[in-house]
Amino acid sequence: MFNDKLRLIFGGLLVIVGILWAIRGPIEVKLLKARCTAETTAKVDHVFEDKGSNLSTYDTKVYYYVGEKRYEDYNNLDYPVSYTKEFVCHYNPDKPKEHFIDGFNDGPVKTSLYGVAIIAIGAVTAGSVLIKHKNEY
Repeated sequence: MFNDKLRLIFGGLLVIVGILWAIRGPIEVKLLKARCTAETTAKVDHVFEDKGSNLSTYDTKVYYYVGEKRYEDYNNLDYPVSYTKEFVCHYNPDKPKEHFIDGFNDGPVKTSLYGVAIIAIGAVTAGSVLIKHKNEY
């Protein structure tokens, strides 16, 4: 019984976090894009293939320059990237470390899908407890 209460609470918390993530995540991405008005080119510095389970992902590091200063970004991509690949990097002229790289960082739709996935996990977790108790009557 105690274990079921914990799963119900945990599932409910996941649903709440997922809803917040699905709403807030895309808004933050759009605000970041609005602040990043200057452009430069980001180039691939490192690619490491991570062969987990059946799917390969690629730990990728890119760099970009603003003036003489070098900045780096890391992301886990689901497609291979060549060392000759270049990305458009939008950065905040007042704070160049703040940036968004087209095709490299997650956009608003993908960010909201992470929230939807968390909602689904929470719903399954809490729902399994509720269905179990419904069937006991």
